[in-house]
Amino acid sequence: MWRLWPRLIEQAAAPSVRNAALSFVHFVVVHGRGRYATMLKSLRHVFAPTALYRGEGVCGGVALHRVGGGAWDERLLPSSVASDDGAPGALVVDGRRARSPAALREVFDVVRGAARALAKTGGRLVLVGDARRARSGDCEAAMFAEGLEGFARSAAKELGPSGATATYLRVARDADGAAASPSLRFLLSGRSAYVSGASFEAGAAAVAAVADEAWPTGDDAHSPVRGLRVVVTGGAAGIGAATAARLSDAGADVLVVDRAPGPGVDGVVDVVAADAPARLRDMADARFGGPVDAVVHNAGVTRDRTLFRMGDDEWDACLDVNALAPRRLTAALDLAEDASVVLLGSTSGVAGNAGQANYAAAKSALFGWAAAAATYRVNAVAPGFIASAMTAKMPFANRFVGARFNNLGRPGTPEDVANVIAHLASPASGAIRGQVLRCCGGFLQGR
Repeated sequence: MWRLWPRLIEQAAAPSVRNAALSFVHFVVVHGRGRYATMLKSLRHVFAPTALYRGEGVCGGVALHRVGGGAWDERLLPSSVASDDGAPGALVVDGRRARSPAALREVFDVVRGAARALAKTGGRLVLVGDARRARSGDCEAAMFAEGLEGFARSAAKELGPSGATATYLRVARDADGAAASPSLRFLLSGRSAYVSGASFEAGAAAVAAVADEAWPTGDDAHSPVRGLRVVVTGGAAGIGAATAARLSDAGADVLVVDRAPGPGVDGVVDVVAADAPARLRDMADARFGGPVDAVVHNAGVTRDRTLFRMGDDEWDACLDVNALAPRRLTAALDLAEDASVVLLGSTSGVAGNAGQANYAAAKSALFGWAAAAATYRVNAVAPGFIASAMTAKMPFANRFVGARFNNLGRPGTPEDVANVIAHLASPASGAIRGQVLRCCGGFLQGR
């Protein structure tokens, strides 16, 4: 009997069956009472996810609030962008001055008052905290900082079914608002549609000037890449191809390599071959005639198998392609002094995954590289379930769970990940170093 379950599940995915199920869910949600109706209401986004806002700029007015009062930090975001219409499409709460967990009540009051408007517009909630609080030895301040992050993650789960997102941006001790401003603008934009429940830090660094007149529309408000010389590995399809297209469309000069020739591929490089570093260096020198401004290491493989059955070749292939090859290739390239290296991680590297010990170890190793790099800027992106030709081959049950069980109740797209990569590749994100930015819709595993 158990062998029939996969076929029954596949049949359940048929449009007629799915539509009937959705109609029943809709009826119970609208007219039902009791615990079963409540349960279905909490799961409705799993069956019928809301469309995400992916347009230019913010999906409505912006509301600004500084915990504890005082003048708004104009370097973080010009107060001129604030809206007084009472129904914001985005809310920014700056909690860097708070020094007690009691201040979380103020955050709660402000967010509660705007939550319905954010849910209605599929908007953005960004909480800004002080990164030093958790490391200052001040227990009260550390409690607020950690509490603010927990609040952001919970808010992301509650806002997610409506297509709205919530994120937590930490600003380092010796940084000012200007360092975090481009990343804040990115989080408020439609380009961050699949970034939900994420937390990352903006340190102290000079960042490229961002013109206020570009706000609230246009990528130049947060991720200018025009004129950059960029190398993208594994760029023939999926996230790699989307990244190359995103950067090229924004004015970057992109060298796309893959292990096999194909549309959009500029050169063939097998990243684990002995001559791969020299080949890539020669290609970049011939293409750009100067140093490389950004490298996107997208090439990767999976060799899924449980620990009990995994062979040496499966372990070695995963580590070599996903973790060791990017190191060798980067070392061979002539990088600009302020170059950005963007690594493709995975939520498997954040939370682990049964049957993927080799893949999770390799992706986690990339996070270690990002955190330890000192000579140039290295960050990682951790995608969740992304709709692609590869995931389309998965069994329906696995695909359904992977795609639906996140805050937003839907899979991401290669373009969602490409938007995050473009931001990290841009000089405007120069204050983002050693971070892992999750692009997973708020996947329910890992911190």
